[in-house]
Amino acid sequence: MRRLLPLVLLVGCVAPEAPLPSTGYVRVALDTAAEGIDPADVAEVRVGGILALDLRPGDVLDVLVQGAPEPGPARIAVTPTGGDPVLLDAVVEYAPPLDPAFDRVVGFGASLTQGVMDAVPTFEGTLDSPALALARVLGAYMPQPQLVPGLFETLTLDDVGPAPACESPNVVDHITGGITDTLPRLARPDNSGFGYELGRLDPLLETRNIAAGNYQLDDVVHGPEESEIVQIFLGHLAFDPFGTFGEPPTFTMLDAIEALDPTLIFTTDMMGNDALGTGGDMTPPENIAADLAILVPRLAATGAEVFLGDVPDVTILPGRIGDPNPDTRAGVLAYNEALRAEADRFDNVHVVPLFDATEEVAEDGLEIGDTTLGIGMLEGLLSFDGLHFSAAGYGLVAQAFATEIGAVLGVELPPVNLPAIVEASPHAPAAIREAGREPDDCVPGG
Repeated sequence: MRRLLPLVLLVGCVAPEAPLPSTGYVRVALDTAAEGIDPADVAEVRVGGILALDLRPGDVLDVLVQGAPEPGPARIAVTPTGGDPVLLDAVVEYAPPLDPAFDRVVGFGASLTQGVMDAVPTFEGTLDSPALALARVLGAYMPQPQLVPGLFETLTLDDVGPAPACESPNVVDHITGGITDTLPRLARPDNSGFGYELGRLDPLLETRNIAAGNYQLDDVVHGPEESEIVQIFLGHLAFDPFGTFGEPPTFTMLDAIEALDPTLIFTTDMMGNDALGTGGDMTPPENIAADLAILVPRLAATGAEVFLGDVPDVTILPGRIGDPNPDTRAGVLAYNEALRAEADRFDNVHVVPLFDATEEVAEDGLEIGDTTLGIGMLEGLLSFDGLHFSAAGYGLVAQAFATEIGAVLGVELPPVNLPAIVEASPHAPAAIREAGREPDDCVPGG
């Protein structure tokens, strides 16, 4: 079970007792009785002009709001099936972000920033992404590229092999096959072909978490090549949903970042796939340095505060993506050295030390209440693919960024609520045991 998001009840013209964070992605209950509208007959809800998601009718209508770019009251428009929009008397009041630096927060990178769990991007994974967890801490509006639920089939605990090895399927193979399986859902009703927009719940929304799975640094800077099917597909879903099907996005991720006029930019994983060698071999450090020499100055030139996560030692991850490379750790260290050398040239570019944070957790584990989490298979910080984080792992990453952002900008930020995340996570050791598996039975290389 995913954790339940806060619920705010709006009745008649009574507003919530306190404003909602501009981040949104919380559940709001709407009483439509005063307008004579049956909650089960509502086709669409917009709050401040932004589409609400996941409508759940009952005595009242429960919806997921997506936040607001500007603080203050947001009017609620409810559209009955076959009817015209009706404005409710109630409003949603949104609070401003905690600091002006958080006015336009943009996340980029690959699957970790995107919130991929269990091998594929999902509606639920986005809600638990480090991008959204960080935005909640900042109180920042950060609209997500929410996918149609069930667009991809996730890995489950049943896909994790038996102890002691507890091997998971190959992630790249799984997502590649998953893309083929999505095609019937992306077929346009008028038989005019396929459309990426059909994979998004709100394709018209200007998203600010534009990370895309499988992206390497070269893809961020120059765009994917025509042969890179996974990057093309996931890139379109993230930031170019109306692009030509099967062709690379018409602009790069770096172009998209600049066009969003950000005040704060961050990435948790812009070089992780280079280290893992998702395209075959590990990207040579000299190629990384050359692309960083393009990327970092352009990010700095936006005037935003830029926070770039360095690359953790990916060799500690138990998941499978290809053959292990004995030179990977040395390559990661070279990547991080090149990143720091480039970042040191700009006062507004900062490196978040994820390498050190994950090394510490890998060695000592992470205690949350009476639960100890680890980076081994089924130890709670990773999802069932052994490569992407669980909600708890993503919360830990978000906390590392919040700590660095708060220190650099001199802003006091609330902590990520890790205990609540762990309690509700299907990847936590308690949930694994409840499902009939014993995490301690999994032995690396067993």
